[in-house]
Amino acid sequence: MSIEVRCANCQKIMKVKDSLAGTRGGCPYCGGEINVPASAIPVSIAAVDRLSAPQFIPTPTATPMQAVAPVAPPPLPTHQTGEQTVYSDRDVTVTTARVICGGTTYALRNITSVKMAHTPANTNAAAAIMSLGAIMLSFGVSLLRGNLGGTFLFLIIGIPLLVVGWRQRKQAKPDYHLAMASSSGEVQAFTSKDREQVTSIVAAVNEAIVRYR
Repeated sequence: MSIEVRCANCQKIMKVKDSLAGTRGGCPYCGGEINVPASAIPVSIAAVDRLSAPQFIPTPTATPMQAVAPVAPPPLPTHQTGEQTVYSDRDVTVTTARVICGGTTYALRNITSVKMAHTPANTNAAAAIMSLGAIMLSFGVSLLRGNLGGTFLFLIIGIPLLVVGWRQRKQAKPDYHLAMASSSGEVQAFTSKDREQVTSIVAAVNEAIVRYR
């Protein structure tokens, strides 16, 4: 006994085995889906010339998929997993992404090198005061024999000026700069008279550059 089925897509009629009753398959002509009736319908003699038609292709039973254990992605570089602080004080903050000096931010990816530069201490004012004191002192000494009052006046003005000028020169300190270079040139991003502070900032920026890259 065979079952005659018709493709709803291309209207082709074909014969299938009765063992395929109640199943679904693909049309050998157009690939459309065919539902085989559950009960067998005898094939008429007029359909005998179609027995040599391509055979019905039953849909294979799907094999259950097996679960695959997830594979952990490789760890990302440090600069992609989050910004980390390398150094921070009241004036400067250095992270693995940027350098913040006061209200100015410099992107770490643009910095090619960093160093500490310095400007010598400005002692011009101290030298001027000392020179004035020396002049007063000289006038006072020149008047020592003729005008004791004038001598005393020049002395009490000249000596303090010498002392003030000497102290200012002694206390004058150089300026230390955080000099950062990029493709557009070099910039002095931060200036301080504290050498240790600038040294620490330079070391922190160098460390951040290494960690970022």
